[in-house]
Amino acid sequence: MDEALIETLAASITRYLAQWPDAADTAEGICHWWIDLPGPPVPVACVQAALERLAERGRVVCVSSGQRQIWRRPRSGG
Repeated sequence: MDEALIETLAASITRYLAQWPDAADTAEGICHWWIDLPGPPVPVACVQAALERLAERGRVVCVSSGQRQIWRRPRSGG
């Protein structure tokens, strides 16, 4: 996978969450609504890789909702 694209997507997701801290969506939804890059749509697999990288850094978490995986910022305090 294109490492530069993954980092660009991670930065785009981070910027989106800074603006909309309560946002949560599936990887597919993030592809359509959160990513604002010029050019053709990015593959969901690349967005998934960016989300997994952000999760490793503690910037996002993945929660299950039925059979769907929802990505969002970690919540403090619980």
